[in-house]
Amino acid sequence: MTRVSVKKAGLMGIALLALAGCDNGSNKQTLAWIDVASAVNTEALMQQEKARNEEVQKLLRSVESTAKARYESMDKETRQRAMEADAALLNNEWQIEQARTRKIVIDAIVQAAEDYRKQHNISLVVDKTQMVTADPALNITDAVAASLKDKKIDFGQLPDVKMKPEPDKAKPAAK
Repeated sequence: MTRVSVKKAGLMGIALLALAGCDNGSNKQTLAWIDVASAVNTEALMQQEKARNEEVQKLLRSVESTAKARYESMDKETRQRAMEADAALLNNEWQIEQARTRKIVIDAIVQAAEDYRKQHNISLVVDKTQMVTADPALNITDAVAASLKDKKIDFGQLPDVKMKPEPDKAKPAAK
């Protein structure tokens, strides 16, 4: 018995959908593809993502600077633990924000592709990574990227990053 992978089955389904529109007597384009990775790397989107990441880095450096001020009153062992915990927290926040920013950029590309799909009466748009082969004429990457050239992406507010305070040694631990 032959096993068909989910990816192959999906590709066959896409091909069937594309072929289903071929015999209807119209010249309606029913399928298109986009290279999302390429669209992410367009100058306009890269600049916005870079600017957002710089804002986040500036915020994290500010939080780190504030945290360093509290190290002065700590003994060596406590200072080391606090520095390690703070570095881990800041690094984690940096990773989260980079991923969040990238997701927002990709979501903007997906929305632009959806708008293009509706405007051009296209039934299905797939990402290049989900294809084995395709007609380059069905590539809408440049058109979608052009539609985003002057779009200002809203990344939302900067994260609220706070360092965990060190427990006060003068207070007894809660029971």
